[in-house]
Amino acid sequence: MSVIKGCIFDLDGTLLDTIVDIGESLNIVLKKYNLPVHDMEAYKTFVGSGTDILIKRATKSEKNELNDAILSEYLTIYHQNLVSKTTVYKNVDNTLKILNEKNIKIAVLTNKPDKSAKIMINTYFQNIKFDEILGQSENFPIKPNPASAVHLAKNIMRLNTENIAFIGDSPEDMQTANNAKMLPIGVSWGYQKIEKLLENNAKFIIDNMSELLGIIGI
Repeated sequence: MSVIKGCIFDLDGTLLDTIVDIGESLNIVLKKYNLPVHDMEAYKTFVGSGTDILIKRATKSEKNELNDAILSEYLTIYHQNLVSKTTVYKNVDNTLKILNEKNIKIAVLTNKPDKSAKIMINTYFQNIKFDEILGQSENFPIKPNPASAVHLAKNIMRLNTENIAFIGDSPEDMQTANNAKMLPIGVSWGYQKIEKLLENNAKFIIDNMSELLGIIGI
């Protein structure tokens, strides 16, 4: 295995448990449009592929005008509730601090809107130094397209992709890692089943973020 000098983390389901704020915000909008609402377990299967896909999965509809209206209202409500019930997963903060101390470069790559991602990281991880927080924007296609991950590696972290571990909870994360030739590490506490991570070629599955340190040799 190549020497790991940097780590790129997914956000939702990996660093932060955001599902209640996401689900409750979208349920408010669905109720307004007289559409069925969903429980949080269902929302765990909806997230991970960007907000457009989240809305399609929640509405079970391909009607663009309806989905566009729901998306717009959802983003407004969710932005007001980004940090209402969201929590940091166990040992995440301490592990990130150790990575900082050991001069391992760290970044966040998420399909969550870029503005929301930056606010959340700056709220929950004020004492952690990230090289970059990159969310969904017009600048890059969303995961699993590897363009954003490769950009982070080469232009921000200044590392070869094989020297980076990519840590996430979804098939899209494992696909992104493999597409970018990074080390794919799945987390067991996230929103997707471990089997799906293994099916998408996760090299390791960790049950606690602190296990990452041993994998990368710290």
